[in-house]
Amino acid sequence: DRNTSIDSNETLKNDEEVIEKGIHDLSIIIAEETPLENDEWCEFLDCQLEEMLAEIDAGGNLDSVDNPNFLEMIIGPLKNKNANSLVLQKICSILILPLATQDPDSPIIERFLN
Repeated sequence: DRNTSIDSNETLKNDEEVIEKGIHDLSIIIAEETPLENDEWCEFLDCQLEEMLAEIDAGGNLDSVDNPNFLEMIIGPLKNKNANSLVLQKICSILILPLATQDPDSPIIERFLN
């Protein structure tokens, strides 16, 4: 019985290490503290928002929000403690734009919400 108890404790310890390692591997959970060029990010996000609005005005779809690479790039500052409120506001504007401008039954909204 003693060996079982020791083995069980070791298993619990190993499981905790695996869970802890898994949590640390999730980059969205861990905040970055590297310097962030907020002004450059604002300029970039403004350009992205302008392109998306032009696409809507032309009757097109917002295909960019369905692109995982685009989304990963856009949400990058959300992981950084040094992002200012204006950068965060602009990211939110970009992410909410499809929900505010597209038909709720459109495929882009369905993919975006799933």
